[in-house]
Amino acid sequence: MDCTPSTTVRDAVLGLLRSFGIDTIFGNPGSTELPMFRSFPNDFRYILGLHESVAVGMADGYAQATRNAAVVNLHSAAGVGSLASAGTVAAGQRLVSAFFRKETGTQFTFVPYRGESAAMQDLIAGQIDLLFYSLDSLPLARSGSIKAYAVTGDTRSVLAPEIPTMAEMGLPAVSYSTWFGFFARKGTPQEIISRLNAAAVEALADPAVRSRLIDLGLEIFPRERQTPEALGTLQRADAEKWWPRIKEFGIKAE
Repeated sequence: MDCTPSTTVRDAVLGLLRSFGIDTIFGNPGSTELPMFRSFPNDFRYILGLHESVAVGMADGYAQATRNAAVVNLHSAAGVGSLASAGTVAAGQRLVSAFFRKETGTQFTFVPYRGESAAMQDLIAGQIDLLFYSLDSLPLARSGSIKAYAVTGDTRSVLAPEIPTMAEMGLPAVSYSTWFGFFARKGTPQEIISRLNAAAVEALADPAVRSRLIDLGLEIFPRERQTPEALGTLQRADAEKWWPRIKEFGIKAE
């Protein structure tokens, strides 16, 4: 199992729900098989969206955190730099990386890793040039071990307001975020869906739970977005938005 913070959160939340006899699926478009992501409306029922996450473009601690420096960094090694893709989120990393490559005109090779921690270690050591990583890497960036270029969200993250967006760096097309949600199997009665949603909403309102999730770099959806209908709208919009891009860039689940 890939022991990323998201995996830890997933297992902890699912364990809690299962202790109440609640059987759900917890997933996101980065860790889910891409064809399945398109078929969610036919195969699953929506319960609740948990949180949204953005990626952070990272380089080693000696890099300069500017757009030009990022481009120059990837033009190293005779014009071909290296960019890591890791763990269960590799497909999402490749998607945002493809946007970055297209917008900057850089060329780089993907270096696959089984887990994100190994990729981060090599980034710190200067063995790879760039890594799009989750916000739980903020302590490393703030300590100077790595440099944070920009977040991939449309707005600055409330967890890291000091890091600019890709749009602020002159790359508005490099916009990407992922999210996690709770799903039930097809055919689950509406009464159970309502019960599951209410239990999850109650848990997310707990200050200790919210504090722990924030510590892990997760921006919890506001209460008005914690509904089955809101999750369904989000999933369908993302499928419509990203599927053409996935095909364009030849992204495949790993």
